Amino acid sequence: MIKFDESEHIYKVEGRIVPSVTQIIGAVRPDKPYHGRGSAAEKGTQVHKALQYFDEGLLDECPEEYMGYLAAYEFFKDSADWMPLEHNKRVYHEKLSYCGTIDVIGLYEGIPALLDFKTGQKDDSHLIQVTAYRMAIGYEIGFVLYLRQNGKFDFVPAVGAILDRQWRSHVDVYNWYKR
Repeated sequence: MIKFDESEHIYKVEGRIVPSVTQIIGAVRPDKPYHGRGSAAEKGTQVHKALQYFDEGLLDECPEEYMGYLAAYEFFKDSADWMPLEHNKRVYHEKLSYCGTIDVIGLYEGIPALLDFKTGQKDDSHLIQVTAYRMAIGYEIGFVLYLRQNGKFDFVPAVGAILDRQWRSHVDVYNWYKR
C-alpha cells in the first residue's frame, strides 16, 4: 500500500521511503522543474482540482483566472474520444522502486491511457514523467495535455521504447547517485 505525505512530498511503501518520479527527474536533471513551489505550482494545483471537480460533476464555480484552462479541457474532451475514470491515482513500480501520482487515467479511443495536465511551458521532462507513470501502471499510452489560459490546448503523446529507455536511464543514474 502506498502512503503519501503531501506536505513533505514523500511516498512510503510498506514503511519504506520510495523516491517519486518528480524527485528522480529533479535529481538527475536539476535544470528541469520537478516539484514546484510558489505561485505557478499553486496555479497548477488549483487548475487540476477544478478539472477533477468538472469531471466528477462537482464544479460549482471556477475562479475567473482559471476559466481559460477549463475551457481548453472542455474543448479537448469535445474533440477527443476521452473518458476520464480516476483522478490522482497513486502508483508504484515495484521493480524500479519509484512512486508517483497520475493526474487522470481514463479511456482514449476505448484504450486505457493516462493524462498529465500542464499549465506551463512545454518541456521534454514532462514526456519522461508521463512515461514513468505509464510504465508503473502498465499502460501503453500516456499523454501530456498542455492547457492554455486562452482556451487552447496541445496534446502530446508520451509513448515508445526510446522514452522507456530514457526513464530507465534516469532511474539508474538516480540510484547510482544515491548509493
